[in-house]
Amino acid sequence: MLIFLLGIMCSGKTTTGRKLARELNYSFFDIDENIEKEQGKSIGEIIEKKGDDFFRKIERRKLKETFKKKNTVVSTGGGTPCYFDNIDLMNKKGITVFMNPGEEIIFNRWKLLKDSRPLLKKIPTVELQPTLHRLLTFRAESYGAAKIMVNGKEANNEHFIAYVIRRLYHDKPGLSKPRPRSKNYLQPLAAT
Repeated sequence: MLIFLLGIMCSGKTTTGRKLARELNYSFFDIDENIEKEQGKSIGEIIEKKGDDFFRKIERRKLKETFKKKNTVVSTGGGTPCYFDNIDLMNKKGITVFMNPGEEIIFNRWKLLKDSRPLLKKIPTVELQPTLHRLLTFRAESYGAAKIMVNGKEANNEHFIAYVIRRLYHDKPGLSKPRPRSKNYLQPLAAT
């Protein structure tokens, strides 16, 4: 089974994705990291030098490469589901999970990481929140097409893994289910 993690930059896809993969005894694949390794440049440098269209084509190719994998958690780029028919392909090939810790949490992460993220460096600090809001609005339909939505506190590391594993086991009958290392994840979900 493929599990695709969706969400805006700094939503925790890579950090939490690695932990989820380890817990499920799955492989982990980060599309952005793989692109940077292949191209020898950061995502920001690729976009700056070759343009967004060039980057999105490489991103799509890397996404399609993941379809050959088995038992893998895939961290997508923030915009991956929003271009071409990527969200539809991911929904056909696996389980999509939208990680949405909330706009305020993301904004605070963006402020903290502004100097270490090439794409954020270019945005004046006073423009961070409006930029984030515009991106979330633009991407809402694509993110909203995910099969599993993880919002608010459930999108934080400590709750995310348990929540996603429970959803995989309890909400998706007929799936080839992963075998987590910790059986405590198999308790019924609390009513929400």
